[in-house]
Amino acid sequence: INVRKLWENSNITARFPGLAARARFDEPMREHTTFRVGGPADIFVEPVCVEELIAIVGLFSSEGVPVSVLGGGSNLLVADRGIRGAVVSLSRLDSMTVPSPPDGFPPGLVPVRVGAGRSMNSLTEWCADRDLAGLERFAGLPGSVGGAVFMNARCYDIAIADVFFAAECLQFGTEGCTIQHA
Repeated sequence: INVRKLWENSNITARFPGLAARARFDEPMREHTTFRVGGPADIFVEPVCVEELIAIVGLFSSEGVPVSVLGGGSNLLVADRGIRGAVVSLSRLDSMTVPSPPDGFPPGLVPVRVGAGRSMNSLTEWCADRDLAGLERFAGLPGSVGGAVFMNARCYDIAIADVFFAAECLQFGTEGCTIQHA
């Protein structure tokens, strides 16, 4: 499948006008990894909201195009031949808020809602600026929040699972992609 033709013939950029400017063909992956190695991705796309993410993944997966999700690019080696298919970067899904505690949240703690693309270092600095304790041992950890959650990153005898409450996960199904709460 020609990824460029699929993208150009889809209506995705009509639905999400800003997405066209955030899609790049033959993007060198060395620009997106901490080791600064790697050949081109057929297409590299950066959604800015969950709706764009669902549409992008749905478009490519429905056509059998491999989709690779990229966080901060740490702990990632990309071959010189690059990545066939679509690379979806979560780097712009980086919001941070302090919402009201959800049902079942431990009393006395403060929830922080963070996008998967936020860097762990940025998250720890943001929490420190607001006198929110609990993540300070993760300061300086390379990579993104999504990657840290996926890998259950561990620093100085504390793991992400020790400070984690819930996640919204992209779920693939017969009717496309949806967001599930886990």
